[in-house]
Amino acid sequence: MLKPSFCRLASTVNSAVFQKYGCPTSVLKVQKTQLKEVGKKDLQVRMIASPITGFDLSTIAGKNPMGVSFPSVAGSEGVGIIQKIGEDVTAFKELDTVMLARPVQGTWSEQIVVSEDQVLRAPEGIPSEISASLLKSAGLAYRLLADFAPLKSGDFIMQNDASSAVGLAVLQLCKSRGIKTINVVPDCGEYSQLFRLVESMGGDVIVRESQLHGVDFKRIMEDLPTPKLALNGRGGATMTNTCRLLKDCTVVTYNESSREPFAVTASYLTQNHLCLKGFNMDRWLQSAEMEQIRSMVEELAEMVRKDELRLYLKRDKFSQVVDAVADAAKPATDRTPVLLMDQ
Repeated sequence: MLKPSFCRLASTVNSAVFQKYGCPTSVLKVQKTQLKEVGKKDLQVRMIASPITGFDLSTIAGKNPMGVSFPSVAGSEGVGIIQKIGEDVTAFKELDTVMLARPVQGTWSEQIVVSEDQVLRAPEGIPSEISASLLKSAGLAYRLLADFAPLKSGDFIMQNDASSAVGLAVLQLCKSRGIKTINVVPDCGEYSQLFRLVESMGGDVIVRESQLHGVDFKRIMEDLPTPKLALNGRGGATMTNTCRLLKDCTVVTYNESSREPFAVTASYLTQNHLCLKGFNMDRWLQSAEMEQIRSMVEELAEMVRKDELRLYLKRDKFSQVVDAVADAAKPATDRTPVLLMDQ
């Protein structure tokens, strides 16, 4: 006779599932999935909140080079409450609130089972939906500013997706450190709203994408100190035009929200001493020491507590995930949708 632990079927939960790659609003469905058994080093976590990020949308669309196996539950970040622990777990207990610290696929689900070495205790004193969204926005901004150029107060940086969640976090981190910013925002019907938002976050110079190749802005750039760092979140023509304004600069690509490639000639790179680099936050989270992640999270959480860092969120019911995904895919979205999993 089998032992009870082998006879018992895992419970089923509601999850946002896709069976193939495609347009997220077309392929994503909420359906029952079977929760795997809790291993000796595992935690069963009831999800509270999980954001909808550009990375998630790219994964569903099949543009994440890592790929997934089907059927796949969407979502890669979030916060939840431990419901059950494996027999060898010592660092956590039931009812602890934890955040996903390592890359995890499948957080758009009522409950998930993860290894204890994939989570951190959620920071105290800040809302769960902010903790759920911290790593892929403010955490990404933190790494971009920390890892690629020795920046100090008074230095300039340039970013071409300033009104995005990452861009707004970059603005606030730069403001707290005395770093000046040159910011590019999309040309769209909401331009004035985006301009005011970026300005309120401390943006020093703000320009439309369509003005990047203009003579007037080129003169402005010539009068400013050379940016030591440029952050590319847009790609496409915006990135191409950004590079044409730079010299003696490290340019870091962390996203490509335009879904279009950019072009920079070898002669321009060599003549202007441009260094092009790429950064993937999931890869960093996978390889970083947990203490390094914990320290960064606590520093960002303290900024939230002091009202020095605000994440602009749009709270959506998990039961309406398809509508929330449609909103997240719209251009010039300045608020990160966060799924509240118990709604």
